[in-house]
Amino acid sequence: MERTWERIEKWLQANAPEAYAGLNQPATEQEIAEVEQVLGIKFPQDVRQSYLRHNGQADEAPWVFYDWEWLSLARMCEEWRMWKDLLDRGEFESIESEADGRQVRCDWWNPAWIPLTYSGSGDHHCLDLAP
Repeated sequence: MERTWERIEKWLQANAPEAYAGLNQPATEQEIAEVEQVLGIKFPQDVRQSYLRHNGQADEAPWVFYDWEWLSLARMCEEWRMWKDLLDRGEFESIESEADGRQVRCDWWNPAWIPLTYSGSGDHHCLDLAP
């Protein structure tokens, strides 16, 4: 992950310096452990290493991943809690995902789907810990 992040940072510095400047400082091991406890998961090593490099991006920064905000651990928990609350209230009981021939689950949302990015309109790229 170190070399991957070096490449990303180099590209951002040259092509999107405002986005580069908006990368957050590293998360601590304690912050990561606290989030894992809240979410009831263990991050894969590459995700852990990424957050130990940068704890997502600042709220006001230009989005790092082309039209997608890279969520800090705090924002990750906010988004996850919102979806978990909807699930617990039964909002998804009669909703299933549409099959596309690639999916494994018919869930509309699953607590083991951990949001890593946010589109601004409710969509996420998630870490799927319930494949």
